[in-house]
Order: sequence, then C-alpha cells, then structure tokens
Amino acid sequence: MEFEPCVGKILAIRRDGQFVEQLVAGEEGAVLLDRTNFYAEQGGQIYDVGVLTKLNEESSEFNVNNCQVRGGYIVLVGSAEGNFAVGDQVNQRFDEDRKQLIMKNHTGTHVLNYALRKVLSDSDQKGSLVAPDRMRFDFTNKAAMTVKQVKEAEQYAQQLVDSKGDVFAKNSPLGDAKKIKGLRAMFDETYPDPVRVVAVGTPVEQLLANPDAEEGQNTTVEFCGGT
Repeated sequence: MEFEPCVGKILAIRRDGQFVEQLVAGEEGAVLLDRTNFYAEQGGQIYDVGVLTKLNEESSEFNVNNCQVRGGYIVLVGSAEGNFAVGDQVNQRFDEDRKQLIMKNHTGTHVLNYALRKVLSDSDQKGSLVAPDRMRFDFTNKAAMTVKQVKEAEQYAQQLVDSKGDVFAKNSPLGDAKKIKGLRAMFDETYPDPVRVVAVGTPVEQLLANPDAEEGQNTTVEFCGGT
C-alpha cells in the first residue's frame, strides 16, 4: 500500500511548557503544523511515529515519537536533530511498516465486532486497543461466552478474513448512515455529521443506496475515525 506524501508548515513550537520560536539540535519539544498525515492517539488506536525533514535540508530531522490531540489540535512530540523554526516547511513521513500493522489490527477489531454480533444478540462494544503488535476488543454480554460461542465467533471471523474483501471508507450524512441495516457503532458516543463509515467487501455507496439490504448484516459496517 502506498501513502501520499504530505508537506506542512510549522505554526507553533512548544518546549518545557512554553511556546518558543525554534528548536535546536538535541532539544525535545512539540510542533503544531497547518496540516499533517500523522494519526493522533484516540478512539483506542495508538499514535503514529516517524520523522519530519525540512524542505531542501533533509539532514535536519525531527523524530516524532508521540502524537496527541490537545485542545482540538494535533501535536507532534519528539526531538530535533537540526534546527527547526516557526514558519519552516517540512516533509512528513510516518513509519509505514508500523502503520500497516496498526491498520491490519484495526480491521481485525471490526471483523471481531461483526463475528460477535453474529453469535451474541446482546453484545455491545465498549472500547478497544489497536497497536502494531496487538489488539484488544472490549464488549459487554449478559454472561461469559461458552466454548461453542467462542468457536462460532472464530469461524465467522475467519470466513470474513478468507473472503479477502476490500476495505471501503466514505464520509456520509449521519442520518443516512444510521439507516444501514447491520451498522455497528458505540451509540453512547457523539459522532460527527458527516460521519466516516467503514465496510469490508461491500462499497459504502452501495449500502447507503439500499440501506435495508442484507449485505450490511453479512459483513462489518461501522462508524470509524481511525486508519
């Protein structure tokens, strides 16, 4: 999978709790860009790591080791190898191998959610953890799963994986998306409008065009803001 390059402008720099005009080599701090392709930790998915390099000066690097949302802004945290100042233009490159592992595990949580829906009538997602080396899916149920139910869930999940369906994502008006039969969401959460819908094997446009069709119940369809 290829990822598109992204260039951003440094709007602000923070070091030791203060806003500063620059970082010099060896200093740690946080930078705010006008645009970024780094994913900030949220919704159970871990942050991206990677590197920023100054345009036309690739020897100057800012190693990003954390990425968080602060006050509605995405902040890249790391250390400078070279000098960086407010106004500098930087190339952004996250760790693509790590990212793809995270993406696979994130899709895995969707697949598991679908499988549990097929086996358990009253289960609801309560949270998740998506990292490059592991995933965790938190859900409620009236009782512990039986061995038979676990095996059935494994079978449904494996069937969906074996289908090798493409992953589709599309922003949709919230009201329209909620009509899709088989949709899974954490309905105690507040979702934006429009909302991002992710499905495996069936294009989201097809599900929106015919929300009462059975396709939505035979695959995973979820509201999702992750990658």
